[in-house]
Amino acid sequence: MLNTMKFGLAQFDCTVGDRAANLATARRFAKNAHAQGCDVLVLPEIFDMGYDLSRVAADAATTMPQPLPELQTIAREERLHIIAGIAEADDGRVYNAIVFVNPEGEITAKYRKTHLVTAAPMHEEQHLGAGNEFVTAQVGDLTCGVMTCYDIRFPEVARSLALRGAQVIIVPAAFPLVRLPHWEVLIRARAIENQVYVLACNRIGQDGPGLLFCGTSTAIDPYGTTLASASAIDETLVVVDVDPKQVEKTRDRMNIFQDRRPEL
Repeated sequence: MLNTMKFGLAQFDCTVGDRAANLATARRFAKNAHAQGCDVLVLPEIFDMGYDLSRVAADAATTMPQPLPELQTIAREERLHIIAGIAEADDGRVYNAIVFVNPEGEITAKYRKTHLVTAAPMHEEQHLGAGNEFVTAQVGDLTCGVMTCYDIRFPEVARSLALRGAQVIIVPAAFPLVRLPHWEVLIRARAIENQVYVLACNRIGQDGPGLLFCGTSTAIDPYGTTLASASAIDETLVVVDVDPKQVEKTRDRMNIFQDRRPEL
C-alpha cells in the first residue's frame, strides 16, 4: 500500500557566504518540521551560501562548515528526508546542486542544475558548471524528480522526469520578485501537463543589488489545484500531505501519457 507523506517547504532568507548561519536556520526548520510530523524537509536553492554567485564561485570550496555532513547529521537527528539546494565544489568547479539525504543520513541522490540563467544580473554560466543529467530518487513510497528554479521554463525537464516515473517534482528555487507571475503560471503548468505534484520551495530576501526574491513557496496537486502557498515576504514552513493515490486517480480520469504521440 502506498502511503501519504508529509512535506515541509522551508521558505527563508539566506545570509550570503555564512554557511554556519544558514545551516543553523536549516536545523531550526528541521526541528519545526519534525514537530509538525513531516517526513520530508525541502530547502531552497543554494541555501547554504546565498545567491551572490561571484562569492559562491570563489568561496564554496573553502567556506566552512561544509554543508553535507551537517545536513546528514540533521537528517539523522530529526529522522527526516532532506532535499536541499547547495553550492557543490568539485574538481575546481562549483555546481548549483540538489542533494537528497535520507533519515539514516545517507546521500541517496544528487542533481546538478542543467539549465543555467544567462540573463543579467544572474549570469550563472559565468560562475557555475552545468549538470548533464536529470535525476529521480525514491523518498519513502514516492518517486521524486527534481528541478532547480530556471529549469521550470523548460517543459522537457518535467516531462522527462514524469516519463521516468516521478509522482512528485521538487523545485528548490531563488526566483526573483520581478517575475513572480511567471513562477505561479509555470509551476502550475508543470503539474497539470504531467499530472504530478509540484512542490516549489522558493526563498525570500535580497542578495546583491536589485535581486529581490519572491517567496510564494507553493504545493500543487496533480490536477493543478493549489494545496498551500506562502506569502512573498514571510519566513514560513509550508506543510502539505502528498498522496501517491492522487496521481493514479488523476491519470485514470485523463490518461495523457497513453494519448500522447511521441512518434510525431
